[in-house]
Amino acid sequence: WTTPHGLELYRAGALYDVPALRVTELAEFRHALASALTRRGATLIETMVAPVSTGMICGFGPLGYTLALQALAARL
Repeated sequence: WTTPHGLELYRAGALYDVPALRVTELAEFRHALASALTRRGATLIETMVAPVSTGMICGFGPLGYTLALQALAARL
């Protein structure tokens, strides 16, 4: 999904004491994801990649997360 203009998700992370990162480059995303996977609990990663996105997955409910991860893995 996309975040409406003007909303900053890292503030939501701070509100709930969840580590939050904003990334704009693929290398930054890879690093943030690798770091998040080594921690216990949630990590919020906000990606600013709309100009280079290759697709959108919506309307699949919880299955959408699995589909998105499979698509991401295929592109890495």
